Amino acid sequence: MRMFLVEEVHSANVSCLHWSRNAMKLFSGDINGRVVCTEIDYTEVSFTTLSVLTYLIMVLFFLQCLDL
Repeated sequence: MRMFLVEEVHSANVSCLHWSRNAMKLFSGDINGRVVCTEIDYTEVSFTTLSVLTYLIMVLFFLQCLDL
């Protein structure tokens, strides 16, 4: 098990978290409506964080579509 410390991406309290099914992305939303996606690279032991949007967030979930 590895621990990744993701700091200073939210300026307000985080109100929701959701992992993608493959545990490669962590979505977090704060009380100001900022949504952040953190992509985890377990092979390189690194992560990349990017701001997705800022809006009033009521519910946060990740839906991964598969090409069949």
